[in-house]
Amino acid sequence: MTEHQPTPEQAPEPIEDRAARIISDLMDMLAEHPEYHGSGPIDEGFKFLLEREQAQKRRELEDQIAINLHKLSNFALRLRMERAPDFSTDDEEIELTRRLKLEGLSWRWSNDMFDPKIEVYKPGEEE
Repeated sequence: MTEHQPTPEQAPEPIEDRAARIISDLMDMLAEHPEYHGSGPIDEGFKFLLEREQAQKRRELEDQIAINLHKLSNFALRLRMERAPDFSTDDEEIELTRRLKLEGLSWRWSNDMFDPKIEVYKPGEEE
């Protein structure tokens, strides 16, 4: 039995060549984003791209949640959250936050430990 020898196309890329290619690809990706004005270390570029990717994924998730919950009124969302088991209302919280923000409002849980309710308020006008 003969051992399989990699062809030149399959041979591992030397680490120096791979690193240079990755950095070149990163710089090309950064050049595509006009809001990136960094000229600092390469890690700033990685951080910038990672933050952009995370923001895009969050927007996509929020859009999907809005589609899934679009038939519920704000009142129905609040009731659903108040009646749900602890820590099971992530989607509803994201959607209620998004909707209220459009109206310049926010929400919080009341201080009642035995029957917490959602309180809607205008930021800056809290008690």
